Amino acid sequence: AAMLDQARAAGARIAGVFVCRHAPGDHCDCRKPAPGLLRSALRESAIAAEQTLLLGDDVRDVEAARAAGIAAALVRTGKGRHAAAQLLARGEVVPVFDDLAQFARGFAGRDAATEIPGTGYP
Repeated sequence: AAMLDQARAAGARIAGVFVCRHAPGDHCDCRKPAPGLLRSALRESAIAAEQTLLLGDDVRDVEAARAAGIAAALVRTGKGRHAAAQLLARGEVVPVFDDLAQFARGFAGRDAATEIPGTGYP
């Protein structure tokens, strides 16, 4: 509730919050890196995977996005620095931003036909 209140106070609108309530040992399809929760969000929002980008801070975020057919990017905050290094060591390239603000500035400063560098997101 606090997250939604803070977003609303900042002028943002969050259409839905999706949470996996399972324990890691439950082996559900909604706990990252499984894509079930992302697929549910796509279904409920009626937004195509090709028009979606997951911005995360963990290797599991990137793996879940890819499994759901969604573009992914990382922020260096939280676990992001470590995740970026892990992916690079595996030979995987993913766009990395210093923080959410840097990503948002790039996203807001583009026109609809301009790709966010390195994401494949139009």
